[in-house]
Amino acid sequence: MILAELNAAVLAALNRQQDPQAVALLPVWRAMAESDIFATLRAGYMMRRGGAIFSNPIETLPPSILQIIGVTLLRLDVPADDVSALVDGNGHPIIFEGDELGIPGTSIAPDPFVTGPLQPLGPDQVDGSAYRSTTAPGFYVVEGFTVRLLPWTPPNAWVDITYYSSGKPLALDADFNETLSRTPGLYLYGMLKHASIFYGDADGEQRWTQQLLMAILETNKMTYGWFGTGWQARVG
Repeated sequence: MILAELNAAVLAALNRQQDPQAVALLPVWRAMAESDIFATLRAGYMMRRGGAIFSNPIETLPPSILQIIGVTLLRLDVPADDVSALVDGNGHPIIFEGDELGIPGTSIAPDPFVTGPLQPLGPDQVDGSAYRSTTAPGFYVVEGFTVRLLPWTPPNAWVDITYYSSGKPLALDADFNETLSRTPGLYLYGMLKHASIFYGDADGEQRWTQQLLMAILETNKMTYGWFGTGWQARVG
């Protein structure tokens, strides 16, 4: 399914195909539905694994990252040429994805003497002493769309991140993402829920909210059955 087909299905369910107000509100209902869906959906197809070079102790993550599952330190002191190839115009890391632990287009490899998983800390643990006895990053803290490495060892650090991703944002009629393609009912139920709220349809709101929650729970429960382990890297 693509976005145009989803929109048509929502209008048909509402019996408002010729209603210009309903057509204009479709992007609003979709945005609200996505907020509901991605707050709780954790399906196998949403798992990604990507790498990035951090040139600062705190870096901003792309908004498509919903939840970090784990962070692994791969190397310190990455050569400048490799750093410049993996930061955007604002100096933030580009999360590149692939099946191999390597940087595309370079011969750089992980350092076996450094490679290892970092331990998660909560924001309230940042001022503790757990990480002060180490000489390389051994911990990470997630705050909103940022991740912090502790302790920080300049000038840079190459890490591998496993995370849940919302995938490609929907904007144009021909757009689609894995959630819309694999479980289109989630988008349909979510948009109909918010349309019902807009039109003051309490029964519709209750019905579509229940359908959405049941579909999300079922999809999460089937993560390792229907979709496989989900641990292979995916692009997009």
